[in-house]
Amino acid sequence: MIFMLYGFVIESADLLQKLTPISPRKVDAKIQRVSYPKSFSQPSDWFMNWTLPGGEEWLSCAKTEGGYLLRFNELADFTIDRNGREIVCMPRSGIPEYTIQHLLLDQVDPSRH
Repeated sequence: MIFMLYGFVIESADLLQKLTPISPRKVDAKIQRVSYPKSFSQPSDWFMNWTLPGGEEWLSCAKTEGGYLLRFNELADFTIDRNGREIVCMPRSGIPEYTIQHLLLDQVDPSRH
């Protein structure tokens, strides 16, 4: 399905179902969900770690061979290709859909607001 999101045309089969689809047009980015853990080479270049006030890790970011990995501790991993045209979501088992949508829309790419 195709959606308009913050001025960008996004294609997603299953992650944005609560949004209203639009008519087909040229897509700016594709978002897909895969089962955790998707096989990808483990990054060696972690360049940012955010922690919560209690000291537990919230978000870790790393460069990968094809782009970037955003790891939300115990929730989900998101890979983003270096052109920003493909986002792959790998949620952990049992994480509610609204949590995944929040991470995607408000954390993974908040610049699209």
